[in-house]
Amino acid sequence: MPIDAYSPCPGGTGKKVKFCCPDFLGQLEKIERMLDGDQFVACLKYIGQLEQQRADRACLLAIKCMLLRVDGQREAAEAAVAHFLNHHPDNPVALAESAMLTAASQGGRQAMEILQRAIAAGGTEISSRVYEAIGTVAQVLLSEGHVPAARALLVLQATIDRQDQRAVQMVMQLNRSSSVPLLVRDDRALDTCAEDAPWKARFDEAMASVDLARWSEAAGKLEALAGQVPDSPVIWRNLAVLRGWVA
Repeated sequence: MPIDAYSPCPGGTGKKVKFCCPDFLGQLEKIERMLDGDQFVACLKYIGQLEQQRADRACLLAIKCMLLRVDGQREAAEAAVAHFLNHHPDNPVALAESAMLTAASQGGRQAMEILQRAIAAGGTEISSRVYEAIGTVAQVLLSEGHVPAARALLVLQATIDRQDQRAVQMVMQLNRSSSVPLLVRDDRALDTCAEDAPWKARFDEAMASVDLARWSEAAGKLEALAGQVPDSPVIWRNLAVLRGWVA
């Protein structure tokens, strides 16, 4: 099937293909056919040829990073991701790839920091690559015993795509697990502050970041607010929950 020119660019630029890389539509269609046919080696070779002309093209770098990662070429994948981030430091796909590689090499807590940057870089959208990174980091966090953080990511996945039964089933398994304390299995809903609180606007601003899954950003805002309002239980409780979510 030909690529829809009005579909999102696979490079995570936030633009449609027509407005991002219209001169590359034919090459992207050829790459898509190779991917559909599992011709990964040939696809990497073709991308290498195209990179000689446009080494900084986001769509090429995004596909190259993915292929190297799934093929188990870790060092090459890390080099490709570093090159991607060097040219596109705020690209959500580049950050998502970095988060997945970091999860495998350094652990879930370090990966969570990068994943949060990837989510924030995407604005109000969660790309398929960021969605994949959410699941990957969640599994690593779970294996490390960071259950609240892993559970929060899995619930986020299930909320984004209710058809993803894998995320739903993993949350249900956690809920049924006798090895996970009941307190940890509980959904830690965040509190709201009093309507007459003089700092309500700043509190609500932090909660708005939570709605976008920018938990680190929200925690930072609450930390700053707690420095000025140190005796408010609602601020400290929400901050504690968020710190658990980001491991």
